[in-house]
Amino acid sequence: MTTPTPPADPTPNQPVAGWYPDHNAGQLRYWDGNAWTEHLTPYPAGDPGAPPPPSAVDVIASAAVAPGVTASTDRLPPLNQWISETFRLVIDQAGHIFTLIVVLTFAVDLIAAGLTWYAVQDVVVTVTDGASITVDGATVWIAFAALASIVSIATKVALAASSARHVLAARTGVPESWSDTLRETVARLPRVVGAILAFFGSFVVLYIAVVIPLGLVTAVAPIVGLLALLVAFLGIVAGLARIGFGPVMSMIAPVGQGGIRRSISLTKGLTLVLVRRLAMLAMIGFTMLFITSLFTAPLLGGSGELVANGDVVNLGDVVGDNAAAFGIGQIISGLVAGLFAALVGGGLGLIYADLGGPIEPTITDVDPTGMAPTPSS
Repeated sequence: MTTPTPPADPTPNQPVAGWYPDHNAGQLRYWDGNAWTEHLTPYPAGDPGAPPPPSAVDVIASAAVAPGVTASTDRLPPLNQWISETFRLVIDQAGHIFTLIVVLTFAVDLIAAGLTWYAVQDVVVTVTDGASITVDGATVWIAFAALASIVSIATKVALAASSARHVLAARTGVPESWSDTLRETVARLPRVVGAILAFFGSFVVLYIAVVIPLGLVTAVAPIVGLLALLVAFLGIVAGLARIGFGPVMSMIAPVGQGGIRRSISLTKGLTLVLVRRLAMLAMIGFTMLFITSLFTAPLLGGSGELVANGDVVNLGDVVGDNAAAFGIGQIISGLVAGLFAALVGGGLGLIYADLGGPIEPTITDVDPTGMAPTPSS
């Protein structure tokens, strides 16, 4: 198969769909007529030497930039287009993704719910004079419940990373099955766990270095401290946006080409763009969880009153006396949280691919046109 040649009179600044040289990748990259895709394939053997089509750099430089999009963001589609594609691909793969949610998170959520209910049943928190806090009835099970909750959050992050891979595969037109994605998740588990630890470790470092000292400042000068905390919060959000690709890259980047450093390098100059996209996902997630809480709150079975006697909080009244009902409510919330994690992972995966991040060849070397040479393994 030879390299496609553009027609004699192509649309100005918009070359026709086809395979064009990408000198950075050392392969041919597929241009779908509107934008570069993640599809790569080796140069064909026996190229007859036709006049070379425009290179990847030339086309990107000559393509018209949409109004309101700066040169640093022209690699990314508009916000509405990105979120629409994310929803479309996740809904299209709903069966596979729901299975991944169940397999990766259900058991952990069930254990966390049971431990939480058991651990807080007899816990009573007493606040004296608005300052002194006394906790009675706490046992070692509180620590186990807290650990299970942390593991539950970690499984959601792993699910997001797995969903990123699954959504990118679906984007090629030849999606993976849930079992293939799960197998890749298990094979890459050390990398995924390492990325999750690095991500949360970075957050903890930022929190200790910034929020705790500013909290002390707030105790002395409330107004100044609160303003400083707000600025610090925005800074932490911006920082997390820059390193947020770390867990996703552990599933979709080739070995040795992921990590927080690559995430920071890839997102240079795009902090505000990423924050806007993450803010949209956060609003969607909050809405999903809020609506879910309206249905699961009655399952708690308790009084729902945090303060029963003025300065006494009986956590047993909050979780209720029916472990099964509490567990069902928590599991439903966990499944919704898993769906939100899948949306986040899919959205980040699409952003990562549009930014030109390195992607594992087994995900991207698929030709949706049937025109390309057989990719190398």
